[in-house]
Parts: sequence; structure tokens; C-alpha cells
Amino acid sequence: MAGLADPDRLAPIRASAARRIVAAFGAHPHLIAGTGRFDTAVVSGFGGAVVVKGGAEGVHAAAVPGLDLGIALKIDDGAGRAAETAMAALLDRYTEAGPDARAALAPYLDRPVPNAAGDIVGSVRPAAGWPG
Repeated sequence: MAGLADPDRLAPIRASAARRIVAAFGAHPHLIAGTGRFDTAVVSGFGGAVVVKGGAEGVHAAAVPGLDLGIALKIDDGAGRAAETAMAALLDRYTEAGPDARAALAPYLDRPVPNAAGDIVGSVRPAAGWPG
């Protein structure tokens, strides 16, 4: 992800590929994960200025080309919900998110947890002060 964020440090052919990948994410965010999904919402909200992609078992990665920043995280229990919340908190902390980006991140920064009856019994949110 750091290579996608700062392709100038890559070999020319890889740098060209990295730039194409970032441009494709920005041009077609709906193809990343689908409608109503974290990755699609965040890339759309940031107007393509951030690349985000989840993987299996609580893995999530992001590239922020404007900051030359790559982020990768893994949630030990494999929970995608926790990975999305952690990534939203990191992007909220380390980027200068505009109104559309903040709106895209907001639902993931404090996610209600319903029980089988639909009652809210808790929430998934970053710990106070995290990330520092």
C-alpha cells in the first residue's frame, strides 16, 4: 500500500501500474466492494484520494497518495466489522477528510450492535484516544 501511496519510489514499470490502480479505484469505486460497502463508500467519499480494500479474516489496507501513507491492519479475531471501524478511525485521524469523506466514515466510527430481536445492545467503536 505504501507503493500505491508513493509510486515514485518504485521501479518505473511498477510505478506506472500503481498509478493506474489508484486511478481505477477512484474512477470506479462501485467495483471495489459493491453498493453499501465500506470500501466503496470511503473511496467515493474521499473522491478517489484514498484507496481502501478489505481482505479475508479482518484484514484491511489503505493507501493515501496525497500523504504518501500506506496502512495495513489485521484484526486478530477476523472480524470485518472491527477492521472497518479501525480503518475508519485511522483515516479520520491521519487524513484531512472533507465533508463527504467524514460522512462516509461516520457510520463506521460508532456502529450499533443489535441482538436477534433488533434491540441495540452495544456498539463497535474505537477505544477512547485511539489512534493517538
